[in-house]
Amino acid sequence: MTDTTVGQVKIADDVILQIASAAVLETEGVANISGTLSNVAGKLRGKKGKKGVSLRMENDIAKVSVDVIVTSGVKIQEVARNVQQRVKTAIETMTGLNSVEVRVNIIGLVA
Repeated sequence: MTDTTVGQVKIADDVILQIASAAVLETEGVANISGTLSNVAGKLRGKKGKKGVSLRMENDIAKVSVDVIVTSGVKIQEVARNVQQRVKTAIETMTGLNSVEVRVNIIGLVA
């Protein structure tokens, strides 16, 4: 019998958070990511997060939540859907995770 296992690869939660943050900021209509208050609340609920992006792993499902400030004049629903798709695609492509859920919270609007 031949063992083809080389070893294990573990992707740190912080890496997934960085991927998500970059994907959000690359989305047209997003002015910024915000969230010092959401980070405090997230830590109380057992979530890991940085600056408006949090992650919770449940049964091999990456559950990402992002707090977004959008630019005035955009179609908010469209921007939110684009954020969801970009984050999901970026995480799946870069990490190999197959199940990613993305929750977008629009928390502000800037001119």
